[in-house]
Amino acid sequence: ERFAAWAGPVRPNGKFTSYTTAQGLSNDVVLSLYKDREENLWIGTDGGGLNRLKRREFQTYTANDGLSHDRATSIYQSRDGSVWIGTAGGLNRLKATPLQRIPPKMVYRATSCERCSKMTGEICGSAQTERD
Repeated sequence: ERFAAWAGPVRPNGKFTSYTTAQGLSNDVVLSLYKDREENLWIGTDGGGLNRLKRREFQTYTANDGLSHDRATSIYQSRDGSVWIGTAGGLNRLKATPLQRIPPKMVYRATSCERCSKMTGEICGSAQTERD
């Protein structure tokens, strides 16, 4: 059984645009989608790594490029413009280039902040460092 996901505007004629490996997507099984502030669509796949769709062209980041694993399950853009990618192998950050793996000792477990009483996607002073 296969499922599909779509994100983006519907063309003026009401039809969808589909992207598959035939159009350059690295894998047809999509696990995560994220649209950044620059209107790029980031696509995390199950085994094909991370894809960025920019002006109808794909750029792919895989383990060969430094991604910690080719199963990209989550994507987020922080305030400084960095794109954070969660994979089956850990956390990665892409800010311009190159792709950066975040060592496990540097990954934070965020807790709710008493000062702002909400999570903002940024690590604040009340975050606790994950210890081995």
